[in-house]
Amino acid sequence: MVVYEWTDIGDDVLIHPHVVIGGSARDSKTAPGILIVIGNGAQLGAGAKIITSESLEIGERALIGANAVVLQSVPPFCTAVGVPARILPPKNQKS
Repeated sequence: MVVYEWTDIGDDVLIHPHVVIGGSARDSKTAPGILIVIGNGAQLGAGAKIITSESLEIGERALIGANAVVLQSVPPFCTAVGVPARILPPKNQKS
């Protein structure tokens, strides 16, 4: 598992093996401005990658599928799957 130093991980987050949470900045002076927030109760599937060059948030109880590549924020209670990840609404919400 690799976790970017400017990551804030909430309570009860389940992180499966081989997850990468990373920020990339072209200029090291901007790197501290990149913050990745993982909300309470989120689940990150095996091999998932969360990669960004700007601030990003994984919402409360969001699910990230195995091997998904997340490039944008994921709202609370939503699921992100695929490469690049697409966001699926909660099951009880009509699209």
